[in-house]
Amino acid sequence: MLPNVATVGSGDGAGGVGTPAPTAPADQKVVRIQTRFDSVTLQSHTGDAVFPTSLPFNVQSEVSFTVGGMAVYHGNNTDYIVNVMVDGGSARAFCEPTTREGTCQVEYRDVPVITMG
Repeated sequence: MLPNVATVGSGDGAGGVGTPAPTAPADQKVVRIQTRFDSVTLQSHTGDAVFPTSLPFNVQSEVSFTVGGMAVYHGNNTDYIVNVMVDGGSARAFCEPTTREGTCQVEYRDVPVITMG
């Protein structure tokens, strides 16, 4: 016969003493996206990535995904094509303007940062 054991917490991740706090899925990835000179609006997107519908000037927003996706953002002078994906378990991002007036860069750190404009 086993001794009486008190179990604390629900065991379903909902919290309680001795249970870890719920977290995002382990395969969820995040990149940050911002504009440098211009505000942009989302024109279209594909994939499972959750892109912000608009980005005001110089504001940083997160894009979360598990597989990846592509978005087209429209600014005053150009459109920007943004791709996010999982590569070797890490979040990867690519950005490209549709005209010569635009600039787009990606900085790779723990969380990649895409800068448009």
